[in-house]
Formats: sequence, structure tokens, C-alpha cells
Amino acid sequence: MLPALCLAVGWAGRCIPAEPLPVEAARHTLQLADPGLVVECVASEPDVVSPVAMAWDHRGRLFVAEMRDYPSASTGGAIRLLTDNDHDGRMDASRVFAEGLSFPNSVLPWRDGILVTAAPDILFLRDTDDDGRADERHVLFTGLGTGNQQLRANGLTMGLDGWVHAANGRSDGSLRAVETLRDGRWSRPDSPALSIRGRDFRFLPDGGRAETMAGRSQFGLGLDDWGNRFLSWNTIPARHEVLPDGFLERNPEIGRAHV
Repeated sequence: MLPALCLAVGWAGRCIPAEPLPVEAARHTLQLADPGLVVECVASEPDVVSPVAMAWDHRGRLFVAEMRDYPSASTGGAIRLLTDNDHDGRMDASRVFAEGLSFPNSVLPWRDGILVTAAPDILFLRDTDDDGRADERHVLFTGLGTGNQQLRANGLTMGLDGWVHAANGRSDGSLRAVETLRDGRWSRPDSPALSIRGRDFRFLPDGGRAETMAGRSQFGLGLDDWGNRFLSWNTIPARHEVLPDGFLERNPEIGRAHV
């Protein structure tokens, strides 16, 4: 019988301690398919905890979504702000940019702040006094599904079309604009709710508009240099959206499967 804190690896039944490896030791365990690639440590615990998504802004700052509340708490998530002040390629300053979020799982810099998916909401967080901590929080859209925490809306990605694209995560929902920023002023748009059942979606953060997109991604999505969209599932890493919703909607006689 194996000791309680060991795992059997391969047929040899080799025993591995359950304690985490030091950063450098862990780095050397990674095997890359391309010998031309290298792995470097940019940040590690305790500077970042439970990361699930990240994005750099135009100032070279790294925003990390930390799902520290998974799987049971509902307001323990946070956005971490990491900076490399001496420009050596490793983050040397870490602070909590925003906290008290519900399972934040995607972040995207936009204007002078960041967009965050934290179902049921899409948030805009902004630091107005440049102290490294968000002091403004606005709900741009609400109505995202709040089912399984691993299947919620995520994958915020800016497209060539100027819209922010998002994966629905298989949680459905009915998206409704709450606040929108126009000409430097916040307003509450009067727009109908949009069913995103069985669909991914895109939205305009400063217009209060949202549209569905064909197909549904589980976690993450990809856009190439020509605007082609690729959906990601844990069972199938890449699916190509061949026919966008806009073309299909022109013919009401065409049936569309909700996948």
C-alpha cells in the first residue's frame, strides 16, 4: 500500500511527495513539444494565488484573475495587479487591485481600467488615483448564468471588429445592459435582455449593445489575424466557427443546433 501522501507513477510505482516543488524545480519538470521554446517564471506564490486568467495592459502591468473563492465561497475572488519595476522580466511588486468578487475568471484591459467576468455580471473596474487599487466599480452587463463555477462566461477577448468577444461557458443566461460609458459620462441604457442560451456573445462596453455568436465555448476562445474565431472545450481544444450567426439569421428556415 502506498503512503497516504504519495502517488503511484507509471508501472514502477514510484512514490512522489505531495508537497509542492520549489519554483525552479517545478519549472524543470515541464516538457515542451517544441525544443525552441523556454519556460521562465514571471510570478509565483505568494505574489499570486489561484490564478485562472491574466492580461497585460498598455503600461506593461499584469492583471490576474484569482479565483480564490472556488468552489464554495461567493465573494472571495480578486484581481491582482503585478508590476515589473526593474524591467528584468520578473514581477517584483504585487497588490490586490480589487476583491470581494464572485468567481472572477477573465480580465481584459479597456480604456483606463479593466473588464472582468464575475457572473452574473460583467464589471468595469478603474483606479482613478493611481494607487494600484480600483476605487470605481461599475456593472456594464448582468444576467450571465451562475451555474457550475467551471462553466461560467469567460474568455474576454478584443476582436478586430472592435467588439469584446466572450465565451458563454455552457451556463446560458439572459444578458442585459446596466451601465454604459458615453462621452465620459455614465448612463443607464434602455435595452432589452438578450438570451445567450446555447451561444457565445460579443458586446460593446461603451455602447450597451450585445449580440450572440454561433457556437459556445467552454473556457477561453481564440481569434486569429483574419478574425476567424475558434471555440475551446476541455474535450476538443479548438473548433472553428465557420458560419457566423449574422449569416444564419438571414434565413429563418435554417435550423441551428444549440451545442
